[in-house]
Amino acid sequence: MCYSVKSSLETQLFHAKQDGDNKSVLELTKKLKTLITQPSFHLSAFTHPMVLVYTSSKVIACYWGLIPSFVKSRKNIASIWQKTLNARLETILKKPSFKESALEKRCVVYVDGFYEFHHFKGKSYPFFVYRKDKKPMILAALRSEWFDEKTNQNINTFCIVTNKAKDLMAKLHNNPKLKEARTPLILNEYESEFWLKEKSLNAENISVLKQINNEAHLTAHTVQKLSGKNYLGNVKKVSDEYCYKELIFEI
Repeated sequence: MCYSVKSSLETQLFHAKQDGDNKSVLELTKKLKTLITQPSFHLSAFTHPMVLVYTSSKVIACYWGLIPSFVKSRKNIASIWQKTLNARLETILKKPSFKESALEKRCVVYVDGFYEFHHFKGKSYPFFVYRKDKKPMILAALRSEWFDEKTNQNINTFCIVTNKAKDLMAKLHNNPKLKEARTPLILNEYESEFWLKEKSLNAENISVLKQINNEAHLTAHTVQKLSGKNYLGNVKKVSDEYCYKELIFEI
């Protein structure tokens, strides 16, 4: 699963900077500083933070937690929001909450890494997962535009797409309550272009996407508790390595 990430402002602007459009980067930076008022060292999906997402043609600031277009009113948002933080790749064309977005509104998110829990002898230990070269990670995502008739405004939201874990994540994400280990769908540049620009996403495409495995580029280390009295908070040190002497785990 993927319920918390680290995504610095520099990382969120990574793709825009690659395009070399300095004017757009400057405008986005100003906009982000206005919209995104909290630090981004530990962003929890359950607080619905605003994150920059890229489509095939534009950049949009979206709240984490997809609100399907069919939701009738703000009263209905609370009942669905916590259930649409992630979307399983295998079922995005089958679930009503995600189908429209999967067909028409795919996007990607750039992050420094994400946090995941490993279970060992009845306890869970938080890990920070990131690229070995420490470059930004590209995650497949879906977005939605929900029109609020009360305020006459569009609310942009997104969710992260997950896939069955294979190598590192299959070993790390071992929650005994889950049927299988999961991981965000991590894309390389070529796969990202396919995800964004493929016009007719179908069952055959999904089968191909399910085979994607970029986990060889990943590494991870344990971090201090992400909740409770020992939680450092949404601060820079939250992703620093922290040793648990009792934990036995090899990358």
